[in-house]
Amino acid sequence: MNKDVGYLLKIITDKLKVKSDITLKKYDLTFVQSKVIAFLVEKNNKASQKDIANFLEVAHSTIVGIISRMVQKGFLIVYVDETDKRNNIICLTDKAILLWQALKKEIKESENRMLKDFSKQQKFDLINNLIQIYENLDY
Repeated sequence: MNKDVGYLLKIITDKLKVKSDITLKKYDLTFVQSKVIAFLVEKNNKASQKDIANFLEVAHSTIVGIISRMVQKGFLIVYVDETDKRNNIICLTDKAILLWQALKKEIKESENRMLKDFSKQQKFDLINNLIQIYENLDY
């Protein structure tokens, strides 16, 4: 197996995405839609459409489609920002908040499987090393 760090991170990410898509399918979600829910949970269940687009690093037209599909599925509510009519505010529905509880459990189980043979110190070191790699990419 190729031992280049970038290559290993890429194939791990690809495998995680495939496994995530399989898990998320039973909830009628895509990986990107689950990231929207996770982002909104971090933001106390609401954020501007622009903030979500920036977080996902996608164009306005792309986020409109993602949000629209999630509204149709009953995961999101959209309303116009009273302080700036040009912005839409996106909120999680109760359905999405309940779903997040199930997703958190799935994420924890997946993480436990990935790290099952790691000591506490190895887990701590891995997380810190990954954070450092991420920060080093801001050059």
